[in-house]
Amino acid sequence: MTASGRTDPRAAERAARRAALRAELQAAAGATLPGTRQAERAPPALSPGWFDVDQRSPADWAALLAGHATRLQLPGPDNRPAAHWSALFDGDEALLLARMASERGDAPALADGPDPDTAAPATLAFQVLRLAGLIDRWHRQLLRCPGPAAQTVRALLEELVEVRLDDELGWVLGAADMGDRRGEDGLPLRDAARMLSRLWKQARPPASSAPIAPARSALDHPLHATALQAPPRSQVPPPWCDTAVHDHLRSVHALFQATVARLREVAQEQLARSLDSGQHDAAAALLVAFLALSGTVQRQLNRFSGRLLDFYCDEVLRMRPHPALPETLHLVARRDASVMADPVLPRGTALVAGKDSHGQDIVFRVQDDLVVGAAQVAAVCTLRLDRDPLISPEHELGYVCRARVQHLLQAAPATPAAAAVAGGLPPLWPLFGGHEVATTGPAADADIGLAVASRQLLLLEGERQVTLTLRLGHAATADVRLQEQVARHARLAATGAAHQPAGLALLKELFESYAALERRPLDRGLAGAEELARTAQPRIEALLAQDPRPEPLHLHYYRAFLVERALHSAGDGFRFAAGRLFIHWLLAPGAGRADPATGTSASPQGSDRAPVQDGDWLLPDREALKAAALRALDLAPAPHDGAEARPGPSGGAIPGMAAAKDPGDPLNLLLGEEIPDRRLVFARLFTGLFGVSHTAPDGWREIPETFVVRSTQASPAGGVGLDLVARLGAGDPPLVGCNGAVHGGGWQTRLPILRLRLRAYGGLFPYSMLESAQLLSVGVAVQVNGLRQVSLHNQLGPLDPAKPFQPFGPLPAQGSYLVLGARELACKPLSALRLNLRWSGLPQDAAGFAAHYAGYPDAPDNRSFRVAPAVLRDGQWQGPASTPLFAAEGPAQPLAARSTVTFDAALLRQHHQPLDGPIPEEAPAFDVGARRALMQLRLTQPPGAFGHGDYAGVLTEVVSRNARRRRHAPLPRPPYTPTLEGLTVDYRAESVIHVTGVLPVGGGATASGAATVAGSPAAASDAASADGDRVYHLHPFGLQRVHPESERRALRVLPAVAHDGNLFIGVQAPTPPARLTLLFHLHDESAVPRTGPMPQPHWQVLMGDRWVSLSAGQVLSDGTAGFLTSGIVVLDLPPGIDDRHQVMPTGLYWLAVGVDEGFERFAGLHGVHAQALHAVREVAPGGAAGPLPPASTVTLAVPVPGLAALQPVGTAGGGRMAESAAQLKVRMGERLNHRRRASTPWDYERLILENFPDVGQAKCFSAGQWPGLVPGQVLVAVLPSALRFDRTAGTLYPRMNAVELQRMQELLGELCSPFARLEVRNAAYERVQVRCTVRLQRGAPEGASLQRCEQAVFDLLCPWVPGGLQARFGWAVRAEDIEARLRELDCVQFVTGLSMLHVVRNDDGRYGLADTARAPVAVLARGSVRDTVHRVEVRPAVPWSIAVPMARHMIGLTDGQEGRRPEATGIAHLAVGSNFIIGHTHA
Repeated sequence: MTASGRTDPRAAERAARRAALRAELQAAAGATLPGTRQAERAPPALSPGWFDVDQRSPADWAALLAGHATRLQLPGPDNRPAAHWSALFDGDEALLLARMASERGDAPALADGPDPDTAAPATLAFQVLRLAGLIDRWHRQLLRCPGPAAQTVRALLEELVEVRLDDELGWVLGAADMGDRRGEDGLPLRDAARMLSRLWKQARPPASSAPIAPARSALDHPLHATALQAPPRSQVPPPWCDTAVHDHLRSVHALFQATVARLREVAQEQLARSLDSGQHDAAAALLVAFLALSGTVQRQLNRFSGRLLDFYCDEVLRMRPHPALPETLHLVARRDASVMADPVLPRGTALVAGKDSHGQDIVFRVQDDLVVGAAQVAAVCTLRLDRDPLISPEHELGYVCRARVQHLLQAAPATPAAAAVAGGLPPLWPLFGGHEVATTGPAADADIGLAVASRQLLLLEGERQVTLTLRLGHAATADVRLQEQVARHARLAATGAAHQPAGLALLKELFESYAALERRPLDRGLAGAEELARTAQPRIEALLAQDPRPEPLHLHYYRAFLVERALHSAGDGFRFAAGRLFIHWLLAPGAGRADPATGTSASPQGSDRAPVQDGDWLLPDREALKAAALRALDLAPAPHDGAEARPGPSGGAIPGMAAAKDPGDPLNLLLGEEIPDRRLVFARLFTGLFGVSHTAPDGWREIPETFVVRSTQASPAGGVGLDLVARLGAGDPPLVGCNGAVHGGGWQTRLPILRLRLRAYGGLFPYSMLESAQLLSVGVAVQVNGLRQVSLHNQLGPLDPAKPFQPFGPLPAQGSYLVLGARELACKPLSALRLNLRWSGLPQDAAGFAAHYAGYPDAPDNRSFRVAPAVLRDGQWQGPASTPLFAAEGPAQPLAARSTVTFDAALLRQHHQPLDGPIPEEAPAFDVGARRALMQLRLTQPPGAFGHGDYAGVLTEVVSRNARRRRHAPLPRPPYTPTLEGLTVDYRAESVIHVTGVLPVGGGATASGAATVAGSPAAASDAASADGDRVYHLHPFGLQRVHPESERRALRVLPAVAHDGNLFIGVQAPTPPARLTLLFHLHDESAVPRTGPMPQPHWQVLMGDRWVSLSAGQVLSDGTAGFLTSGIVVLDLPPGIDDRHQVMPTGLYWLAVGVDEGFERFAGLHGVHAQALHAVREVAPGGAAGPLPPASTVTLAVPVPGLAALQPVGTAGGGRMAESAAQLKVRMGERLNHRRRASTPWDYERLILENFPDVGQAKCFSAGQWPGLVPGQVLVAVLPSALRFDRTAGTLYPRMNAVELQRMQELLGELCSPFARLEVRNAAYERVQVRCTVRLQRGAPEGASLQRCEQAVFDLLCPWVPGGLQARFGWAVRAEDIEARLRELDCVQFVTGLSMLHVVRNDDGRYGLADTARAPVAVLARGSVRDTVHRVEVRPAVPWSIAVPMARHMIGLTDGQEGRRPEATGIAHLAVGSNFIIGHTHA
């Protein structure tokens, strides 16, 4: 503005040039612009009044007239100019305030002022004086206006001058050396300052020309002392050369400008008050009325630009506003149980959801017909097989590292809202299990394993050892059809015809059959199988030439398939193939140095070739496998010397790999210099394979002492054997029969059970190693020492073993016997039996029985007493052989108090017959009906037994002889009556459960992991018995008897799981549902979008304990878009489904949906509900869909009989208000600019914001803005809008759902260049935690003050809280901002030691941690003082991120002084789950 009030066009040009320069400098510095917000789409030029034909307000007219009034003279009585019209404006309050408030008034210094950043100090000083003169003139004019409005403005003006302006102006005049400086009019500035009124007490110079020392200065730095004293000019350089003084002069200039602006605002406010007062002079009132009336004409004139824009939009472009989009709502219908017929809700049924703000009914219409049945969701659970890339060696071998389960719902809620947790927030689970988005606690380890029920396991007491021998095979080597194919191809190879098309076709068919046996078949088509067959042919020929024996023929082919599959796979495919190769090497039968089964090598009979050492078949492909492993695992080549750990991708060590020094490292098989020692590898991985528990009287008891070794016994079933050894001490609980009330239902047996569950924590989670192994047989061997619970009889009757007893009676004779029976012995096929006898009253003579029976005819010695162990078979005692009864080193040696009697093993195998039927509750009785299961010791030698029959005669003879002789002979000793103080039994029993079956190709997808083959009638009868040996699979949610079965199956060791991620849904219904509608209430924002095809979920239904896949046609509709957003899935269930199961809880109809990868790409689950319907809000034509109030209930407009209630699930969404006229004009302007083509970042951002109103902010990144973006790549980051932040609701990280992102991708893909590589993604979130120490003001409460500090930091950093840093790209969190916010609190004295932790999580789930306390230090010079200043600033790791605060900050208290350096954060100050990061870090 000029002094005359005209607009200076040069000023606008200068301002435009300055703005352009700043934009260029910012772009050159690489700064990230914040993108475009919805509120920023409308340019100011489209707002009403932006371009008016007449833009002058009444205040502007008053100011203009006041300027011209000085040129209008008033003639006096003598017709000469006596005055001018300005007095009219100076005397009226309203006109004076109008002149002050107008931009065209007497404030030209505001428009014509210099640029503070480039102006010279003298120019700034002159401008400050001009502004002071303007304020001074206003004050003089206000003094002449007594009105209340004018006096209010005058009081504010005087207060501002007194408090701050007077001192600052005095500093300017005193520090600027005003002596020779003149203004534009040539008047010295000091003289101009003397023209100010006495309002300026400090700034107005006195009559003398001495410099003025200001009363106080705003600068306290010692460097400015020279500016406050005014010494001679020759002694001090001009103070303007000092940068600090110049900076302060700019701040003073800004202060005066702000004061003038503030006074204008107050004048504008008081103007309305003055106009309403009615206290005006008649002439002034006439002028005011004229100005008011002229506004009517002015408004008509100013409507021209708006009417022109409307004409162009409506008539030329013919653009029309977008209509309103109605909301959609999901509901669950509940039927009335008292009504028999199922109610029907036809399409178009009207539903009322309350009233809108105008009192009108909010009506929704049902979109599909629904028959409301009785089916309800009663249970929801998940099973997840984790594959963690940070766990080794599972990751390198493609193995599962954990199996986790979660029970989402235990029973059907009364209403969907009843499943919500406290506070009204529904619980959130990962859809397919895991822990990605769970808000309900961690998942539990799944119980997966095997259980064996056998008579052998009845172990009541003693030192007990159970050995389960699991004989394993593989379907690839056990299938008869595959063996025939192998034999045919081997014959072709022997004749040299294997390279012919027929031979290659046969090999290709064989490899396809191998692949079909795996849970993850080949990811190649027929061409891939042909390639594997062609490249494997030379390898097979080499293996056949190396070892032509017929026994391992099938191994050669299967090994060749495994090697070729590994060499021709990459990434996850290689890891899966490498895992199969490893387990085959570890468990495959073989000879040689690494075979833990035999430990020796033997040449094959009939061949002079050396045997093939185990693992030697890998030697020709070692280098190729190592190179493939390095490529697939993204590892650097190994060092040649092998002395250090192998480098990883960044120079670090390969996870779990320490060169080739450790022969027991599994990864050495692929990456080591030599093949590892199989015994060491086996010991590390299989020692703690299972957790073992058994049935005890009070429930299940764990057996802590268990281990697994490789079996050394050969088996006719073939394969490799694993011996699981479990030991129980004498003080451990007994192993008893199963009791459903104590041990849980579902077992349906009375036999003792040994339960084997996979251990989650060990050297390696074993599921993947065993999931494809076939179970050929289960050997059960028990060894018991010290069994006491026995039943004893002799020829006189039963005996009590609890106290000393005479086993052969008080007068034993030849043929006397002791009969022994026991519950454990009666029901088991014994292979060894030993009686441990502890005698009482044995002769103590050194010669034993020889001395004791001296004088007896045919005096027996220690070895004379013999018994015959016998076994009762079919009522007859079998066992003619005899054994000594007592233990002594020789015939005439001292007797041992303990002796043993061992039953012959052959005798036990041939004649011991265990009892049939249930396990007896007591030992078998010895009576006339006894037929078997009893043991006997019959006294066979000597003929006179223990001499009881000879004793009387011998005694009589010796007494008679002594009577005749002077010298008496010693009397014979009484005969020894055998007496036992105790008897214990040691035994061993063995049995084998043969479960061998043939697993046909493609049979690996059944519930038990095996396909069905024809069974035998005996198996059917055994299956009906609860007393036969049984084998069970332990499923995560149940169990399944897999042997015996009416249909004989080839069993796998562990139950098969169809997918890595599984969601199970249990439906309760009185009858099997044929058509089922399921509403999946999902948390859309939790789905993480990824590039590449979306994993497709697979549906299954449980029928007869087998999961049967549903075809694509049976999934009638999917409103969830593949489980990305809440919606309804309609299923057509097959006939024959049932609700009686073992693998899942019985009484429910079970559905399952599963995927194998990309779990984070699916939305989190709030709940699943049956009987769901979809309704859309009814909007009148041309009407607007106003906001929907929260409604707890929805009612039918017309009641339907049999329908009890309608319950909304979630909130209504998807609606949009009708487009307003202003929004239409914004869209019109953008349409003319981008022309429906995405070429520039501006185009991408506007197209997203125009078509997706839920997006609040969009930012487009192209090549050059980020090193990771290459030419042709475009990345668009979006943020949702209309967010109402709730700290407890988890809205700190809002995201657009994956469905919307896909729609954005498709829209931009159609409008951008076909060569552009486009990606639309959510903004990333980088967390910031503040760490500092504060000193509180005296008397401030510590607890409440720290909470205020915590809340202040959170509010500053949270982008969704007003007054904070706001959500913007290209953000920076600076320490001075945080410190300033904390210092604003009245409880804080100072802040010190401030640092920040920066936590970043990339799209792959890897975390990075940075600490500003570890940042470099900058040294800045200030005069003669050098201060060390720590740079505390956090900037984004990626440009498409938004800064958010952590939930907690580390703010402590101190009593010290300021200036403490921040300390780097150590591990002791990190919190698990928050900022304790294991992974890579970034600076």
